[in-house]
Amino acid sequence: TISKNGPQGFLMGASKGIIRRLPVGRELIYDYIPVDLVVNQLILAGFYAGSKSSKTLEIFHSTSSTRKPFRWITVNDKINSYLHKYPLKSAVWYPHLKLVPSITWFKISAFFVHFLPAIILDGVTKLSGGRPILLKLHRNVNISLGRLEKFIFTEFTFNADNTQNLQKWISTEDQDTFNLDISALSWPDYFIDLAKGVRIYLNNEKMSNIEAARGKNTLLMVLHLLLQIAIFSLLWYIFASVTGLTMSKSAFIIPIFYMLFSLL
Repeated sequence: TISKNGPQGFLMGASKGIIRRLPVGRELIYDYIPVDLVVNQLILAGFYAGSKSSKTLEIFHSTSSTRKPFRWITVNDKINSYLHKYPLKSAVWYPHLKLVPSITWFKISAFFVHFLPAIILDGVTKLSGGRPILLKLHRNVNISLGRLEKFIFTEFTFNADNTQNLQKWISTEDQDTFNLDISALSWPDYFIDLAKGVRIYLNNEKMSNIEAARGKNTLLMVLHLLLQIAIFSLLWYIFASVTGLTMSKSAFIIPIFYMLFSLL
């Protein structure tokens, strides 16, 4: 489905280079499920209810938490490689998504990597006659995450025994057609497909421009590195000026600044 809810919504913003931080519990179980399995289960549950004509209410959870649990730690080190495998020609900056362990950490980090860039880019957009939207977007994201904090950092599990029994109830041929089994699901592979789907269906970019997008991605990487060099050079110069040290004697501050920024 063309939905911006869930991880695909964050991948959509991350692939643009706009969303750079995501607050999650890396070791917590998040109950994600591929939509084709949901569709299969709706069909089978309806068929089962019609065949049995039972007066007892039966519940079939279309869930993964007790069958093939997903944890963000599974893709933590791979998520950016997925973004760069299917980059966008419409990206505004070099994509880099980092997972942070709390809403508070997210808000502190977001001030530097979301709001400051948004203020600058919105200012440029306004001066050029465009409609500034980034600052409003990040404010809305902050408000939404604040409301969702309880759900983001609470682990929920749903028993799916009835769903597994439903899979066994149908014939082998129907099991192939209306598959409900997720035991063979690879979450890293799923996220690769998800990144591709986000590119095509949410960001509306055809695969025919993928090479042009990769070229732009390389250019954005170079600009990103140059910007980092400029920022650290400026901080180095300011530190040397304030302390009265020479640039060479104050060079020790560069790795300290880098370490502090890496925490954001």
